[in-house]
Amino acid sequence: MVGGVVDGADEHLIGEAEKIAVALGRMFPGLCEVVLHDLRDPGHAIRAIENNLSGRRVGDSATELGLARIADPEYPSVIQNYPNRFPDGRPAKSTSIGIKNEAGEYVAALCLNLDVSVLSPVTLALANLVATDTEHREQPLETLRDRTTRELRRAVEESAAERAAEIAELHARAVALGGWPESLTRAPYRPVDHVGIFGLAGLPTAVGEVTGLVAGGSVGGRLLAAAGPDLHLETADGGAVVLDTRLMTGWELVPADGADITVPVREFREAPGVQDGLF
Repeated sequence: MVGGVVDGADEHLIGEAEKIAVALGRMFPGLCEVVLHDLRDPGHAIRAIENNLSGRRVGDSATELGLARIADPEYPSVIQNYPNRFPDGRPAKSTSIGIKNEAGEYVAALCLNLDVSVLSPVTLALANLVATDTEHREQPLETLRDRTTRELRRAVEESAAERAAEIAELHARAVALGGWPESLTRAPYRPVDHVGIFGLAGLPTAVGEVTGLVAGGSVGGRLLAAAGPDLHLETADGGAVVLDTRLMTGWELVPADGADITVPVREFREAPGVQDGLF
């Protein structure tokens, strides 16, 4: 996609890959999930999901492998036979195949997730089928869940200077266009980075986000910053956790009195090459 216009060649390539995804999934019903990701839109990457075993939906986001391919065209195009796990705990064996366009950019990824739980009891005849590569046994590449918007933002966010430079380029292209109506005036470029405005600069790196409030639980910590609905709270160990205040509707607000965070917290994963969500 260039300048908001869908590239016809890329769309044709992804359309052909979608046919393959559907055919492969229907070849192994109840056994192998096949997912096609459109990496041109990482926030809504899942283009097709056949033989759905992970509970995700079309329009769900990309995960670390997809983001890594978007960021680096030299990222391995095939990662094969790595161990995985579905949300309900079933073991899986996965393969991810990146698809590049003529310009050498990753535009899609075709991913297969084999449910080995139904095969493992047949230990002799199917030993090779359920085996995973030893290279990935110690550090799983991914877990099986959709990624939140906040996690996506953390994974792909660039530095303030890079963000400002990118917007400056777009501004220059816009003001260079002809045909502006007389009612519009070309304004100078004055970037404002909200990281500083919301007091987020220099804060401890957020390690997770509160996913829900529960009876008997508590959320305690020193308020570091507030950005939109999000409160950044310093935890007892010096880290930071993000609390979406929209979760607090209907709950009582009382003094913490030294209480720590005892409600569910989803940890942010930032290790390079580790994918937090099944392709």
